[in-house]
Amino acid sequence: MPIRRMEAKDNQAVANLVRTCLAAADLKQPGTAYYDPQLDDLYHSQIARTS
Repeated sequence: MPIRRMEAKDNQAVANLVRTCLAAADLKQPGTAYYDPQLDDLYHSQIARTS
């Protein structure tokens, strides 16, 4: 499996994956990443500023 750095175009897929996993673990609740607005733009809020 090729591994690459996250790109801005990956934001939606990553947010969906995280939210799906949290919901499956019954963690769809305030205070978790499920409701964190930065999750929708993870590339710019975390990845881009550290590269």
